[in-house]
Amino acid sequence: MLQGVGAVRESTTYQAILQEGRQEGREEGWRDGWRAGWREGRREDRVEVILRLGSQRFGGPDARTRESIEQVASLEQLTRWTDRLLTVESWEELIGRA
Repeated sequence: MLQGVGAVRESTTYQAILQEGRQEGREEGWRDGWRAGWREGRREDRVEVILRLGSQRFGGPDARTRESIEQVASLEQLTRWTDRLLTVESWEELIGRA
């Protein structure tokens, strides 16, 4: 019975199935990596916008504030802060430390 397994693994059909599975795995990995990279790029852009525009409005952030903003992983949270930039009066109010 085990001898038959070796023959199956060497068959062109089995090899074609393996190749197709590898290709699908590479494509899925590429898509997942692209999505993660795209999302991280958007997050970094949002952090940059908050720091740049916030600095124009409130002056440069202190180290604690900058770190608080840069450590936020949630794109949704950063979007809320970006939307609030024109309606708050300080870094503390923006990030909820007022």
